[in-house]
Amino acid sequence: MFQSESLHELFLFDSNTFYIYSNSQNNNIGSGEIVKNGDGEIVKFDRLELIENYHKLNLIAGESLVIKNLTLNQIMRKLNLEVLSVENFNEIFVINGYSNKLKNYLNVDGKKQNVQIKYCLNYALIGYPLIMQGF
Repeated sequence: MFQSESLHELFLFDSNTFYIYSNSQNNNIGSGEIVKNGDGEIVKFDRLELIENYHKLNLIAGESLVIKNLTLNQIMRKLNLEVLSVENFNEIFVINGYSNKLKNYLNVDGKKQNVQIKYCLNYALIGYPLIMQGF
């Protein structure tokens, strides 16, 4: 099975808002919104900016993206997601799981985890390995 180094490769045409987490503040990018985060930064791109600038980013630690046109079941199937936990906060679902389509993972309580999904009525926020910006 093909394994990807990045979440955006799996959902490039399903999303137009991408967040890349870098452990460096020395990224040489000409576009994208940048939020400093300790020694690193979170860079927000639209699809075209991501395609043009992803290769310029240093020390990528994770990424997330917003999806508005897929159901939770479609997202989970696309990831081949093994669900580890589900929490419901007033109809906002937070799902932690493992996708064998993504190479990297965290070890959480002895289990592989590399995907976190926040799903509500009109969109999903997916993080690899975790959602690092606000919910």
